[in-house]
Amino acid sequence: MAIDIKIRRAKVGDVQQIVSMINSYAEKGEMLYRSQSQVLQQVRNYFVAVTPNSDSSPNSSGDSVLACGSLDITWNDLAELRSLAVREDAQSRGLGTQVVEALMNDAAELGLKHVFALTYKPHFFERLGFKIIDKQQLPHKVWSICIDCLKFPVCDEVAMQIDVEEWAERKI
Repeated sequence: MAIDIKIRRAKVGDVQQIVSMINSYAEKGEMLYRSQSQVLQQVRNYFVAVTPNSDSSPNSSGDSVLACGSLDITWNDLAELRSLAVREDAQSRGLGTQVVEALMNDAAELGLKHVFALTYKPHFFERLGFKIIDKQQLPHKVWSICIDCLKFPVCDEVAMQIDVEEWAERKI
């Protein structure tokens, strides 16, 4: 029996599950922590892979969040793909790729030229067409957001970027 999985924009009711998933990876040093407040403030930037469940509590969307990711605009032609995570029990189903596809489609709709990611999983992004770049090519990111990171200035993440038009051409 196939599980019904849907990719959609995140809802406020998804925030706690998103935070829990991201922070489970942060505890292992694989991602940066996100507070509930941070995710709530940026919830419109998130896409999630969900499967319906029967939870009808007032603070729930009623769906089980299996994967998430966000697109944060950092400059007039540049956005960062952030907080990409797949629940450990839902990996190897292509959900991370599907979330990236939704985020890249959003970038195209917004008229962005480039999307970058800082990652510990460069092979995943290479399969999607991202290329490794020097972090120095991201001055707006480095000075506006990274300066507040606990790992700054000794960041060990790999910077990767893709041209949004190139992404669209790969999909055709």
